[in-house]
Amino acid sequence: MWIGRSSSDPHTLDHISTPFINSVVRYSPHSVNRSSPYRLKLQELSIKDTRMALRAFASHATTVLRISARPVFLRHFSTKFPEGLKYVKSHEWFKPEGDQGTMGLTSFAVDELGDVVFVELPEVGAKYEQGESICTVESVKASSAVYAPVGGEVIEVNSSVKESPEKLNKDPFGESWLVKLKVANHDHLKSLLSASDYEGLVEQSKH
Repeated sequence: MWIGRSSSDPHTLDHISTPFINSVVRYSPHSVNRSSPYRLKLQELSIKDTRMALRAFASHATTVLRISARPVFLRHFSTKFPEGLKYVKSHEWFKPEGDQGTMGLTSFAVDELGDVVFVELPEVGAKYEQGESICTVESVKASSAVYAPVGGEVIEVNSSVKESPEKLNKDPFGESWLVKLKVANHDHLKSLLSASDYEGLVEQSKH
């Protein structure tokens, strides 16, 4: 088998990379014409010399390309948004729990906003229609309205997020929830998205 041939000499290797040639020179100093290192004759190389040169070249390539000999295992996640929640196209999430539920902003919305510096929450007892602005979140980049995923009455707000808005950037699906609502109409839940549907929506918005 020939590795790159010269048109004038079928036994000549004219297109071998410099690291390989250097390896041959290093391990077989008498087999290469140093004045013309790019013209190597196969018959001048012993099998042992060739094997040693190939091993040296492979070692050099591994170092340059930073190739790891250990296998790499990729973990697959079905979705990056919690499955137990419902989602809105305007990037709010809602967790129904009987006649009430908890709402907040998704991680995608928070990432788009950047560092949050202010959160305005509604008054307990206030009533909102589905899709009505219920909160305001401000970041160093923009101010954004947060919309009610379902219609209902505010029964609790997360005052810790109002006091420390930066918490929203750290845990939007957990401790940094925004409002708890008493659901006025359970039919509103039917219009909300599943985690996989919402993830598809997010992916489409990136293109």
